[in-house]
Amino acid sequence: MAKRSDIYNNVVQELRKTPSTILQVSKAVNTNWETVKYAIETLEKIKLVTSYEENGKTYYTLNEAEFLQLQNDTLLGLPITDDQRKATLSLAKRIQEKWKKLYPERQLNKTFMQKILVKLVQRYKIKEIPYGWYLFGQCAVLYSIDTESVPANTKYDKEIEEVLKEHKDIPTTKDLLQRHYLEEGNELYLTRFKINELLSYKLTKESLDLLKRNLKQFIFSFLKNENTVRIIEEVNGFYSLCLRLINSHNENELEDIRNMIYDAFSNLWELMATYNLYESLKRGGWYEDSVLRRYYLLRVEILIPTVEEYLTILQDHCPPINVPADEPLRKLL
Repeated sequence: MAKRSDIYNNVVQELRKTPSTILQVSKAVNTNWETVKYAIETLEKIKLVTSYEENGKTYYTLNEAEFLQLQNDTLLGLPITDDQRKATLSLAKRIQEKWKKLYPERQLNKTFMQKILVKLVQRYKIKEIPYGWYLFGQCAVLYSIDTESVPANTKYDKEIEEVLKEHKDIPTTKDLLQRHYLEEGNELYLTRFKINELLSYKLTKESLDLLKRNLKQFIFSFLKNENTVRIIEEVNGFYSLCLRLINSHNENELEDIRNMIYDAFSNLWELMATYNLYESLKRGGWYEDSVLRRYYLLRVEILIPTVEEYLTILQDHCPPINVPADEPLRKLL
């Protein structure tokens, strides 16, 4: 399945060359007309593309003044200031140095680094390091940590050692994530973790019962408001399809499509986590909503069609819904 982000990038590059119709862009980027139409309408919705009529045709052009400059090392490509970048990298570098000195026999991986970093920022009110909730819990907006070019921040050495001691005996990344979600009281992320684990191994009658219970908990744990209406539709769709599959297939049949269910769930979770990031960064006051929302909407509009494609794949494995011929609802099918 082609990456939606690649399609959007190709469309943008083509519109940057010259104003074009949807058909012209479709031919230039070798992508079907419907997909290009959706991409252009999405870009137009967030004011990155404008349109005009000429000789009975609609032409689209890139609005360079409004175009988002996506960073390649931040979540959603979000902008950060030089001070924020320096503060994040210098604290991360000191964490790396201290970990290596105290626990040389164990490598500090990216997930441990992010959780330690955020705990320091939260506990000791360290400024200039934006963070929020994303795919695997809380993490810094500057997610790609390259500390080569910055000096280490030694101001918090005592505090760093204290937090490192709290993490040194956590054996695995899975244990770290579970502990993180429990400490933060985040039922949604904890349930997501459980579902992910259930779908990672061979399905049994017992695990399927657990999966149904956790899926129900999962959909009720996600925030419902006017901003999540479209996401909730996808969540409910996934839940409904999973129940139909579980109720109509035995364990062996479900095992054959388990990877499909896992992939659909992973893509759905990325969509949900993107909203969680938007909401947590807004709540933390790190960005003006007008700025943050544009980056958020661009990512969401890319993700939703991908999720729907995966749900369609699951739909194809569901048995048809049999409605009696004399049932009035049959007319609606």
